[in-house]
Amino acid sequence: MKKRGWIVYNGNLYNQKFSEQVEWLKQTAESYNFEIEAIPNNQLLVMIENGKSSIIPTREKPDFVYFWDKDLYLASQLEAQGLRLFNSKRAIEICDDKALTYQHLASSGIRMPKTIVAPKVYHVVEDRKHLDIISKEIGFPMVIKESFGSFGEQVYLISDDQELYEKIMD
Repeated sequence: MKKRGWIVYNGNLYNQKFSEQVEWLKQTAESYNFEIEAIPNNQLLVMIENGKSSIIPTREKPDFVYFWDKDLYLASQLEAQGLRLFNSKRAIEICDDKALTYQHLASSGIRMPKTIVAPKVYHVVEDRKHLDIISKEIGFPMVIKESFGSFGEQVYLISDDQELYEKIMD
């Protein structure tokens, strides 16, 4: 009996790059005799009603889900319904947050360049003292990355204190 699976992808980021990747994943799965269906995340909605949550519209459950998205709410609901996800909700959560990724890699003894996780800022940086500590500890040039971002965006090469202050303050 063929194993049945879903490829869940972001229905609102479906450009040519993503469509090619999803099609490649689908063809690869089929070449290994899997029955596979590609489903955008916006066609699997989490509904909460009368103290219970479910996925709508109702679909026949697959044997596994290749979760090619960052929708933690949907991943959590699929796992709660007993589905096996590749990647799990926890793996997505860790990998989507660069600071959390670095902490998990370090706790596993994986060597990385010196990294400093800056304090979380909600609106604007009021006190720049931590930037002086970071520039002294890391030195220049340095690379700064926002904790959340994809596709190589939100990554900046910084040459000196002035560039660091300008990037952090913008």
